[in-house]
Amino acid sequence: MLKRLFFTFVIFTFALSVKAQLPVIKSNASEKDKSLIYKNLRNQYDFIIAYTAESYWWSNKANYNILALKNGLWLKGHLYSQKRKNDTWRKPIVILKEVDPDSASYIIKHLDSAGFYQLNRDSLNISERRINERTVQRISISDGVNCRFEILSKNDFLIIESYAPEFFIEKMPEIKSRGFFIKYRDWFLLKYKALSEL
Repeated sequence: MLKRLFFTFVIFTFALSVKAQLPVIKSNASEKDKSLIYKNLRNQYDFIIAYTAESYWWSNKANYNILALKNGLWLKGHLYSQKRKNDTWRKPIVILKEVDPDSASYIIKHLDSAGFYQLNRDSLNISERRINERTVQRISISDGVNCRFEILSKNDFLIIESYAPEFFIEKMPEIKSRGFFIKYRDWFLLKYKALSEL
């Protein structure tokens, strides 16, 4: 009996310490009803960071890379869905497998300490620059890829996204936040891919 109580206490303490290390995010998204992550995974996990690349050319498909925390366990996997002919999404297929907790936790903490969760959506999508008092230059690209992170905690939902960031950083290098976004997007995907399943 004492062993069982001690084991339960250790598990509970571990779960609390993991939760205490989660970053605090601030909601910035009103389009919860359009998010497959929010609609299908909210209230099931303690923390989720999900990445997808959206484009007109595959707008009928959704494919997210997911890193999620649930009851002290870190999970890695995918959410996949496809649109029906009536433009509604099919029930997503979600496949998650347990991964090394230290490596997964490091990804989340490193993004937090770098300031990634504080990136501003509007700043990441600036497409105009003022030339002088009368002239504004508008820069555009058709059919680019929107790079999108959806981050979900127990109480908040945060979207960090940038449309065609490589194109716009070349045209508007003065917008430093785009370069920061590209750096940490690439870093996340590299570390995510390297996560080993248990």
